[in-house]
Amino acid sequence: MPNFIDEPTSGLDFRHMCQVEKLMKRLAEEKYIIIVVAHDYEFLNRACKRYIRINS
Repeated sequence: MPNFIDEPTSGLDFRHMCQVEKLMKRLAEEKYIIIVVAHDYEFLNRACKRYIRINS
């Protein structure tokens, strides 16, 4: 079953964003499925293998 995370880096500085990134990568290595909703493209590029961009 996937895990959903909504704006995990909202309000975080770069150092803490990197900690969240490392945690997500560790969970992914353990075969967790993580679905992230975010506006932070820097974070998405660093933490996710792939992402879907939705334009309105």
